[in-house]
Amino acid sequence: MHFMAYAKHAYDVILESESKAGVILDIDTEAYVVHLWARYLNQPMINKEPMAIKLLTGMGLPKNQKRDILREVADECLIINGLELGKNSWPSSNYYVDMGQLAYSNVAYIERPPELFYEDLAHQFKVISKVIYASKDFTIVI
Repeated sequence: MHFMAYAKHAYDVILESESKAGVILDIDTEAYVVHLWARYLNQPMINKEPMAIKLLTGMGLPKNQKRDILREVADECLIINGLELGKNSWPSSNYYVDMGQLAYSNVAYIERPPELFYEDLAHQFKVISKVIYASKDFTIVI
């Protein structure tokens, strides 16, 4: 299936989820979450290695690789936390929130001046997770 089909359906789901959760994301955050959701619909294999290990590995990489790995960690933590995937086996109740916020914050400060959008994602992590959680009730038919 073409990515745009996933993106269109993800947009519909995220809009419904925002409404259900009583949350209005700003347009940039909403677009990011829609694309994140569409990417993970196409690649649902997540949580294959401990996030802390992946985060620490990413921190030691060169700048351009570090950015990609840390963003991947943060995005994966957001999906896992939002959908509460495997919640009974989480190391702690805040593990994915902490790892995700730390990864987004580090992505923000890789560049100078900082990319404040990623810092905003770190601060909005729990709110965005709430929207993703609300999406569990909506079926995507592609």
